[in-house]
Amino acid sequence: TCTDGIETFNPGAGGVSSSSTYGVAFDDDDNAYYASYGSKSVLKVTPAGEVSVFREGFVNSVNGIARDPTTGNFWVGGFGTGTANLLLLSPTGANLSTFDMPGTNRAMASRVDSSGAVYYAMSEPSGNNYSIRKRSQA
Repeated sequence: TCTDGIETFNPGAGGVSSSSTYGVAFDDDDNAYYASYGSKSVLKVTPAGEVSVFREGFVNSVNGIARDPTTGNFWVGGFGTGTANLLLLSPTGANLSTFDMPGTNRAMASRVDSSGAVYYAMSEPSGNNYSIRKRSQA
C-alpha cells in the first residue's frame, strides 16, 4: 500500500506468520529481512512484495537484524531470560555461530561497521541497565 509516498509492507501477509517486527536489513538485491519477535523467525520480503521465511526455529525470540556488507552474513539478536545471544547467519540462512551472553536479557543487532564489528543494544534481566556494545570479529 502506498499513501503520501510511504509504502507499507506487511511481513505477515500471504500466510507467513509474523508478529512484533524488530529490525530490518537489506541485501544487495534489495530484499528486506525482518526479525520477527513473536514467530521466532527471520522473514524475507522481495522488492515485488513476496514474503517467505528466511530462517525459523530459533530457541529465543529474535530482536533485531544487521547485515555485514562485506560478507553478506547476517547478525540476529536473541531474547533470553538471563542469557541473550547473537547469532551469525550465512547469506542463505545457515547458522554459522551462536554467541551466548550470560547476564543479559536482550540483544538487538543494529549495525555492522566496515571492519565487520557488530553493534548491538542490550539490557540486563532487571531491565534497568541498557547499553550499546560492540563485538569485533576474531
